[in-house]
Parts: sequence; C-alpha cells; structure tokens
Amino acid sequence: MRSQPDGTCDDDGACVEGSGEDLNELFYRQQNARFRGMEGQASYALLKHGDSRFEINALGNYTRATLDQDGNVSRIVPYRLGGRFIWKSGMLDAKLLYLHVGRQDKYGAFDTPTPLDRCAAGPIRTSSSRSSAGTWPTTSRARRPHSTRTR
Repeated sequence: MRSQPDGTCDDDGACVEGSGEDLNELFYRQQNARFRGMEGQASYALLKHGDSRFEINALGNYTRATLDQDGNVSRIVPYRLGGRFIWKSGMLDAKLLYLHVGRQDKYGAFDTPTPLDRCAAGPIRTSSSRSSAGTWPTTSRARRPHSTRTR
C-alpha cells in the first residue's frame, strides 16, 4: 500500500479514503445453496371509457437463500411490496408507484443490513406518439432511521 494525500492505494491502483483499513479482500468459492421465493402481480381495471383506462396494480416479491454449509447467501435483496395506479388515454399516460422495501436482516458474511425504505415514483407522458420528449419522471423517497451492525 502506498499513501496518497487523500487516501491509500494498493499496487493495482485501487484506492480508498483514510488509512486503508477499510479495504477488505474477500475470497469467494462455490458451494451449494438453496433458493426459495415468490413473485406476483395483480391488475384490475377500475374504469374503461373509450380509449381511456384507469388501472390499479398490486405487486410483490420475496427471496430467501441459504448456503448448504450454514449461513446466508450474500447480496440477496429484501422483500418488496407495492401498488401502482395507471391512467392511459390518447393524450396522457400517468403512473404512480408506491414501493415498500423491507429491511434485510438475513444477510451473508461481510454484507451489511439493508434499511427499511419506501419510494413513490411516477412518469407522466403527454403525447399520443408516446415519445420520451414529453415525459416527466418524478420520484419521492422516505427512509426511516436505522441502526447499523458490523460483522
């Protein structure tokens, strides 16, 4: 490791800020694992009138993955649940999505817990040609405070 004014770099040029103690080297090896999960989406049209349509969607997914030699598989996303309102017409398309992402507390070695997260997003399109020129993306996020654990 060699020192730089703003951090530390190894011989290959990979740099970190600070003393370099945060630069972990991990050795991965293959082993058997068991994956279980489910994913679903349901849709219902609340209103249909001419070429206009108002829909509601519910969606969600969950994955659990464990190693055969005990422990959790790394980098598995937490469960997600959400709902979406969709308005489609000849002149305007609008979608509003609310997504609840759960806390991941069954993480693999050297991973960190994922905090609870919520997100609302919705693109709005205003041209009958459906080109991206008339699209306005909107996003709003809310996050709860969380504690962090280290392994």
